[in-house]
Amino acid sequence: MKKHILFVLILFTSLISLFAATHLSVPLGHRVYTILASAETRGIINPISTVKPYTRSVVASNLETILQHPALSSGERLEVEQMLENLKVSFESPQTSSELLQRGSYASYWEKYKLGVAFGVDVESSLTHSLTTRGMYDSRNSIRAYMKGDMFDFLSFQMDFGLLLDRLDSRLFLLNDFTFKSEGKYDSIFNAMEDNRFYYGQSLEPEISLQFLDGNLQLRWASIQRDWGVGRNNLMISGSARSFEGIETAVKFAPWLNYQFITGSLGKFQTNSYIDTPENSTLFDDYFIHDEMQGTKLNNNFSAHRVEVNLPWNLSFGIYESVVYRKRFELAYLNPLSILMFQQINVGDFDNMFAGVDAQWRIPGIMRLYGAMATTEMNDIKPNRFFKAPRNVMAFQAGTDINIPFGNFSMLTVQYTNLGPFFYTHYPVKLSHTESDTADEIYDVMYVNKGQNLGYPLRPNSDEILVSGAFGFGSGWDASVTAKYQRRSGQYGSKMNEYMIYQASAAGAYDDKNFNDNLIEKVLGLELAVSKKMKDYPVSFSASYILNMQTERARVATRYWHPEDDDYSTVPNDYPIQYAPTGPWSPLDYTHAVRLGVRIWK
Repeated sequence: MKKHILFVLILFTSLISLFAATHLSVPLGHRVYTILASAETRGIINPISTVKPYTRSVVASNLETILQHPALSSGERLEVEQMLENLKVSFESPQTSSELLQRGSYASYWEKYKLGVAFGVDVESSLTHSLTTRGMYDSRNSIRAYMKGDMFDFLSFQMDFGLLLDRLDSRLFLLNDFTFKSEGKYDSIFNAMEDNRFYYGQSLEPEISLQFLDGNLQLRWASIQRDWGVGRNNLMISGSARSFEGIETAVKFAPWLNYQFITGSLGKFQTNSYIDTPENSTLFDDYFIHDEMQGTKLNNNFSAHRVEVNLPWNLSFGIYESVVYRKRFELAYLNPLSILMFQQINVGDFDNMFAGVDAQWRIPGIMRLYGAMATTEMNDIKPNRFFKAPRNVMAFQAGTDINIPFGNFSMLTVQYTNLGPFFYTHYPVKLSHTESDTADEIYDVMYVNKGQNLGYPLRPNSDEILVSGAFGFGSGWDASVTAKYQRRSGQYGSKMNEYMIYQASAAGAYDDKNFNDNLIEKVLGLELAVSKKMKDYPVSFSASYILNMQTERARVATRYWHPEDDDYSTVPNDYPIQYAPTGPWSPLDYTHAVRLGVRIWK
């Protein structure tokens, strides 16, 4: 016990030099987020903002608070101490080659100007291979070089370049979850038509982060992954979404009031023949929205803000909104204090607007309950029509985090998410620069970044039940179990590019929502994962077993819109607006796979 007290005293005197000037973000997926969530649910720390990622200094401050709490087990206390050590940033120059290899970076500190800088590399590799089909595998390999550092006690920066060498096979994963890191496109210097060819890509995660007023004012310009909200992956900005370039600010106006704003540029991705292969055809036909490298169909900006209020009785409430809009200099969307919904109406009402609310309630030591609701279109608020009116385009999420009295900071999460028809979609915007009726320009403002959903990783008109357990075992070991049951209805609005025709809606062409009677897809996914971080070496290993089961059935168009007559019928044309399932369900398609991974200096 005396050693623990001494360790805390040392931390008090050293945290300023180790962390106070280190404000770079801690990447989503890091084990520390489970530790913080568990400690918050147990009442060990005060509520933290639901906007992630957190900076290293914020994480370190909360870990220090956790370490002082008497309710920690010896194993939890040791893990927190090790986590603080792993997050430590030192700008002392390595004295020996073995120290250089241990760190994976060379650093120096210029005392006169309070400037510390480090140059380093990290390496990551994973292989996922089918257990049933020979030669079916997915391989990801990356080496990243970076420069990062601190200036004075308020600014941190990072510049990096990652070189990827990947072979993609989406059949081994849940397609809604499948993603990759390459920016822009993949390319090859070899024959693109050869089987099993690896292709190279690049990843970039630049970041400038500033922090003032004891962390109550934060500014960041970065291309990173973000997660905004109370759930596990969220409706407006999801942790599963790909990174995007954004300038953001977070202000704590009072102990009970937080405000966040971000404005940024959404990216594009070109699906060329290198990766749009037969094994990935389903992904790029139905799950991935792509544009040509020099195309202009998807060329959008994004702005969003969120207000969080911490109420008495362990309650908190959040309200948020966002807008996806064609790239242009729109001051109305760049003002951090604008109400985006009203500004969107004022500038023409043709951008993709999103708004929502969420709440959470903590029962300290037991669980956290949370829920969220969002909408992109609201047309009928009568109680008997609210949930079934076609033009009420909504999404819902509800769940709970339950502390598990086993291992270190172990938690169980149960969550339900429902995305209504047409959620995240938007009709193509047509511009005519002349007096003719022919559009000179057509572009999309759907909720897409780099080809994939910026929000929750489901397609519209889908739902999901998620059950996940995260367990810590000490000595660098942790494990997780995640199960997902997903369904999709094919009635209408079930794809990102399947938008509502408002003239048809006004004419009564869409029947009321009927999710269960129009199911066309059922998917069950299970992943068992374990990882080990070595104590004396900068290496971590991971392994997981992946099981996916899927069945589906076809759908046929049953109703079409005829714009020339301003009416609808069953006569086929190019504007199908409603569908019905047809035929039997397909036999269950099983996929068994094992994934192995290693990280060095990361």
